[in-house]
Amino acid sequence: LIAKSKPESDSPIRIGMVGRFHVYKDHPTLIRALALLPAKYELHFAGDGDRREEYQTLVKSLGLDDRVVFHGVRADIPAFLDGVDIYVQSSIVEGFGLAAVEAMAAGLPVLASRVQGMSEVIDNEASLFNVGDEKLLAQMVASLCDDAASYQTSAQYSVSRSQHFTLSAFREQYYDTYQSLVDNKQRLADGKAS
Repeated sequence: LIAKSKPESDSPIRIGMVGRFHVYKDHPTLIRALALLPAKYELHFAGDGDRREEYQTLVKSLGLDDRVVFHGVRADIPAFLDGVDIYVQSSIVEGFGLAAVEAMAAGLPVLASRVQGMSEVIDNEASLFNVGDEKLLAQMVASLCDDAASYQTSAQYSVSRSQHFTLSAFREQYYDTYQSLVDNKQRLADGKAS
């Protein structure tokens, strides 16, 4: 896995998010954050859902039509992630955050809502923003993309953090938990025997 490099200063900066257009995802905060960023920033959504028209209307009302791309459902998420420079998971509720893990594994700096599930996946306070806080989100995106060192540090953190969610890491955690249960059961049995 390789951390991405900061885009060139004269290149567009592509922000990506993968997720169903659903009440549990908070696409509007990301759209409003884009309105606070310079014109070189673009927003790319992969996904579909019953709120798509609502979000397209918000994009139009903010005059962002030429800066937001609705890609629809994508079967090639790795290719989608390869085409963006920073990933944001803006959610109101999140169970696990698989899309954020995939973005981290793709070497992207990842920012996410400070909600249960995402906070544990990201495990870095500097990469979390409060639900609905488009001003802070815009500042975080800009500070990452304006400074090559910050961008690189965040991208490298993502690659490192994604390794906690590999199949072998889950297997080790499972076996460690199982062994702990066996050991505790044995201790309890030993305690009753004496």
